[in-house]
Amino acid sequence: MGYVFHILFALATLALVDVGWAGRVERLWALPLLALLPYAFGWLARRAFLTGRFRLGEALERALAAAPVALQLAAITSLGWMQALERWSGMHPALESWQGLELLAALAPFLVFQVLGIDARARMLTFAPGDVPAARSFQLRMFLSALVPCAAYLAASSALAHWPEWQVRFEEVGLLAAALTALTAGFFVYTMPFFLRYAWDTSPLERGWARTMLEDVQRRAGFRCRELLVWRTGQQMANAAIVGFTERTRIVFFSDLLIAQLGPRELAAVFAHELGHARRAHAAVFGAFAIGFFLCASLVVQWSGIEGSVAIGGVVLAAGLAWYLAFGFLSRRFELEADLESLRILGESGPLVRALEHVTGAHAHERSSWRHFSTRDRVAFLELAERDPVVGLKLKLRLARWRRVGFALFAVVAAVQLVELARSWQEDWLVADLRLGEFESAAERADAEGVEPELAALARLAPEVPVDARDGEALERRALEVLQAGDEERAAAYLELARLRGRTEVEPVIEAIEALPGPASAALPPQWSEALDARRNAPRGP
Repeated sequence: MGYVFHILFALATLALVDVGWAGRVERLWALPLLALLPYAFGWLARRAFLTGRFRLGEALERALAAAPVALQLAAITSLGWMQALERWSGMHPALESWQGLELLAALAPFLVFQVLGIDARARMLTFAPGDVPAARSFQLRMFLSALVPCAAYLAASSALAHWPEWQVRFEEVGLLAAALTALTAGFFVYTMPFFLRYAWDTSPLERGWARTMLEDVQRRAGFRCRELLVWRTGQQMANAAIVGFTERTRIVFFSDLLIAQLGPRELAAVFAHELGHARRAHAAVFGAFAIGFFLCASLVVQWSGIEGSVAIGGVVLAAGLAWYLAFGFLSRRFELEADLESLRILGESGPLVRALEHVTGAHAHERSSWRHFSTRDRVAFLELAERDPVVGLKLKLRLARWRRVGFALFAVVAAVQLVELARSWQEDWLVADLRLGEFESAAERADAEGVEPELAALARLAPEVPVDARDGEALERRALEVLQAGDEERAAAYLELARLRGRTEVEPVIEAIEALPGPASAALPPQWSEALDARRNAPRGP
């Protein structure tokens, strides 16, 4: 999961391009120098661990993990990476525009720094020299398993861009975009277990004591899955996971190190813990809260009339912070609930306690993290719940309420959003028709319910333009002729049509016409400056 967040944070740096914070001065010579930074962090962390300064070593290890995103941020804001990319290829990738494979070019510094960071971590923080290749290979595989779904989405988006009509429809018609998003998300959720089955180095769990014990746990819990797999990590990670939401798609992964470290009862306890996550639908609750928070942010922007990338970014950031706090709060308590499920299935806390003490490192024994309470606190809670079942029952009741809140938030906000999208259905199609030059179709929608009067008037005017003069450049020429004839309102309307047809450089001219008889706020092409000066000097009615 860590690499997924790294990729999302790296993508978020591209939002700075939309708000104008991208550096314009190219300093690409600094990129090779910054590539040494992960190795510096790794070397310092190694020194700190070897000299017993473990907290400093952990801090430096976290800095090493964060370095690729920080260096991507520096490349965007200070080193002129986007400026160089635009100069080399003519591409100007941004989050607010149609997202395709060109985003990977914008993320190239992050991708390179992430691979270097993985190499630095393997070289500096793997203390057995023979384990370095295995550590590097495992981490690279984890990174690629997070990156490939993102790249597949961008590739599909780029493919869709080859059908400009449908690209425009999906950009403008909110309900169509929502349906496509839901289908895409459903596809990824359904296929993710099968993807990880092959993206990770896995094999079926062979017959023996481990499989016999785990199948017995399945029977007792009434749980079914598609496969039990060994996840070969090169002895790098002790973990287990259940991926998938249905019996036909659920796959259970047990890492090689986990199987090597634990005895039969302890492994059964860990499996029962993972069954608790699946049975209590923890992943679905996280998804409901995440979607709910960001749909709320979308509605706040829509209803409040907030404009400008910075203000909208602030709302999205607030939603992200709310999700971050909620995720951490619930994750720590969901771990306790999964511990209770292990206690219920096995009938004792001892095996899970021993498993936790074997698997978690010394740093996790005393200190809680964003997603987990400390091992000491989890063990204390388990032992207390074993002595007094009411303690566990109270936690389950509290979390059941949080589950209902999460699903209710998702249901209510999604329903409101769908109603809003349905209301704008006709207006969205009208705008799409105008962008595509289908002016007669747009005019037919002008009288539909929910279409703004100004947009309806523009749609009624549009069919007056001859079919062979509906490109952006021809519409701009028509607007200039109309303005020179003295009709400012129609000139602004034709310019708006030109803008919708892709000629975005006319936006300052539209603003200048709307500001008449005042001065323009930006420099304009000579022909427009002359025409606007003539209109300012022309006599006006009382």
